[in-house]
Amino acid sequence: MNLSQKQSILNSIESILRFDFDQFIIDNNPSGNVDEIQFGDYSVQEFKKNYLKVFKQLQAELESGLGLMLPNQENFNNEFSSVTLDIETANFGN
Repeated sequence: MNLSQKQSILNSIESILRFDFDQFIIDNNPSGNVDEIQFGDYSVQEFKKNYLKVFKQLQAELESGLGLMLPNQENFNNEFSSVTLDIETANFGN
């Protein structure tokens, strides 16, 4: 990963972490019962916890000085094909 990619990812993470997840849930849950919301196999509380954990951990890795050693793109032999961090985090933050 180069410096530009690293900074782009960090900028996207800042945007992602500023996102008001709780307000999004309130605005998109007409019943008002958040306990009934599921993201796949996860309750809304579990999903939010993991969502924040993933992005905070990635942010810490990038800021600790090891970020430039991480690959920006990873290729898989499955349905995901490849993941490009700077593009994916930018898409996730929008």
